[in-house]
Amino acid sequence: MSGYRDELTAAQARIHALEEALEEAQLAVRAAQEGADERARRIEQEHRSPESGAKTRLIATAVGIGFAIVTAIAIWLALLQGTPRP
Repeated sequence: MSGYRDELTAAQARIHALEEALEEAQLAVRAAQEGADERARRIEQEHRSPESGAKTRLIATAVGIGFAIVTAIAIWLALLQGTPRP
């Protein structure tokens, strides 16, 4: 019987150690989730900030102006080629 009690005591000690390790792992997971949530909030705020919107509008305006310039040059070149020369 003493052997069984020793095995039972050892098994209970292993279970206790595993429970403690599980608690530590759960705490680490919670901390990681909170850190990830904080990073996600920060990224979301950056994308919602007026500066981000201003940058987006500025880029869109620059692309539009660039497209208009390229189109105007293409039309001008097409007109030059279509004009008969004396």
